[in-house]
Amino acid sequence: MSDVIIKLSNKNYVNHAGLPFISNFLNDSKVFSRINIISKIKKNSGPISDYDIVKTCIALICLGKTNFDDVEQYRNDKYFKKVMKLKTVPSAPTIRQRLETYDEEMWSALRQISIELIKAYITDEAIEVGGKHYIIIESDVTPFDNSDSKKEGVARTYKNFFGYAPMMSYAGASGFMLNNELRNGDAHSNCAGTDKYFTETIELARQLGSYPLLAIMDSGNDDSKLVLQFIGQGTEFIIKRNLRREPKEQYINYAIDKHKKKIIDEKAGITIYYAQWERQVGDSTIPIAVVVTEKTMDKKAHQPCLMPQFDVEVYWNSLNLEADIVEEQYHKHGTSEQYHSEFKSDLDLERLPSGKFSSNYTIMLLGMISFNLLRITGKQLLHTGMVPGTRRGKRLRLRTVMQNIMYMAGQYTEHARQCVLSIFRGYPWASSFVLIN
Repeated sequence: MSDVIIKLSNKNYVNHAGLPFISNFLNDSKVFSRINIISKIKKNSGPISDYDIVKTCIALICLGKTNFDDVEQYRNDKYFKKVMKLKTVPSAPTIRQRLETYDEEMWSALRQISIELIKAYITDEAIEVGGKHYIIIESDVTPFDNSDSKKEGVARTYKNFFGYAPMMSYAGASGFMLNNELRNGDAHSNCAGTDKYFTETIELARQLGSYPLLAIMDSGNDDSKLVLQFIGQGTEFIIKRNLRREPKEQYINYAIDKHKKKIIDEKAGITIYYAQWERQVGDSTIPIAVVVTEKTMDKKAHQPCLMPQFDVEVYWNSLNLEADIVEEQYHKHGTSEQYHSEFKSDLDLERLPSGKFSSNYTIMLLGMISFNLLRITGKQLLHTGMVPGTRRGKRLRLRTVMQNIMYMAGQYTEHARQCVLSIFRGYPWASSFVLIN
C-alpha cells in the first residue's frame, strides 16, 4: 500500500505554465500584421485564421510537440486556448491541410517575424575579433535522419542515411537562428540556389543592427563565387579551404619557410607553423591563413615517427588576421554543432512530420521562430540573476528552458473576469519566471 494518497481534483492544473512568455511575442501586433497581410484566411473571418494556425504550431514546437496529432491533447485545454488567445484550437487535419497551402510568401513573412523577434536581443551579441566587434554568422549543412519514410525530398545524405540536408545559419554569441532552408537529402553545401540563400541571409542579418558581419563556414562552402559574393555584399568572412585538388606540399613548404609564428611542444613532438599568404580570385587578391602542424611522434607521444606527419589547414581570411587568430575563430565555429543538436533533438524536429516537402519547409521556419523564442527566454532568465545553479554559462540550452520553464506546473483559475496562473513559491525557477513576464 502506497503512503501517498492519490485522488482526482476539479482544480485545473497545467504542466505547460511557461507559455505566457511565448504568447507575449506571438500575440504582438507586428506578428499579427505580418501574417494577416499575406493571409488567405483572415482573423475573425469565420474559419480558423492562418495567424492562429501559425501561433498554435509555434507554441506546440516550443513544448517539443512536433507531430500533427499532438495538438489534440490541447483541443479542450482552457489554459492553452486562453493564453494563446485562440477562439478555437485547430485540429490535426486542419493544421496539416493548412500548412500544405503555404508558399514562399508565407516563408518570407516567417523569416521577417523571426528577425523582428531577435532584433532587440542581439545588441550585446557582437564578438571582438582583431580589435573590432562583429556579428558572427555561422552557416553549415546538418543532415536530418528521416530513414524508412517516403517523404518528398528524402534521399541519401553524406552521412549515409536517408533524410534531408538543410542549410542552417546562426547569428551572435548566443546562437540565434538567422535563417534556414530545407534541402533534398542529396544536396551538397554549394548546390544550386546557395548564392540566393546567402544573399537572403546577409540581407536578414543587416536588419539586426549596425555591427559589421563576419561569416564563418567550413570547407563545404569553399567556392570562389561565394567568396566574390561576400566581397560584393561587404561581408567579411573566414572560410576553410578544401585542398582536395591542390598539393599540400606548397603550403607546408611555405609555412615552414615564411611562418610568422611557431609553437613547439617537444614532449608531444608537435610543431605548429602559422603563416599568411594571398590568393587571386577574379580581380580580387584575398588573404589566406595557413596553419601547418608537424608531428614527429604518434598520437600518444610514445613512439617517434619514421617520417614527419603534416596536417594542413588553410582559410580564406578577408580581414587579413594573424593565422593563429583565424584558427581560433574557426574552431569556435564548432559551437554551431550544438545549435544543430538543439534544433533537431531538443525541439524534436529532426524527423519532420509531413510527407510534403513544402509543408516541412514551413515547419522548419516555424521551428526557427520557436528556437529563437526559447533562446530569448533563456537569455532573459539569465539576466535576472536568479537562475538555479552556480555553474550556468553564457546561455541556457533549449532543453533546460523547456524542462524547467515550458513544462512548469501551475494552477489555472478564472474568477471575476480575471485569469490567474499560480506557481508554487518554492519552485527554484519560479522567481526568475515571474521577473521576465
